[in-house]
Amino acid sequence: MSFKDNKQINGLILAEETTFNSFDSNCGYVQMDISGNINFMNTRAKEILGYDYKKEGINARMMIHKSDFSHAMKSFLKLYKVGELKNYNARVNTKNGKIKNVQIETKMIYNSQKKPIGAHGIIKEVFF
Repeated sequence: MSFKDNKQINGLILAEETTFNSFDSNCGYVQMDISGNINFMNTRAKEILGYDYKKEGINARMMIHKSDFSHAMKSFLKLYKVGELKNYNARVNTKNGKIKNVQIETKMIYNSQKKPIGAHGIIKEVFF
């Protein structure tokens, strides 16, 4: 990712922070680059996932439950093609080894040439 793309993503953090802070306090906000490397998460996302992107390198793929990996990759391709995913349910592995059920709403982030450079969205723990 270029410096310009990274600067655009950082600008989105500032622009979106107010919007996502107005969501239900049970929702976390996560932002990642096109490779799945997480470059921002709010406090609630850290609580849900157990990771802190500032302290450790985190890739979204490493959190996908191994039984759901194929489905998750198909869903990512859909996100890439369509530009958003709504009500995506997944199981994630938290840092402390717990498996949590989450619901994700996410949209692609595009650069000025309309090329996908990342994704951002909300994550909420769900209980069945």
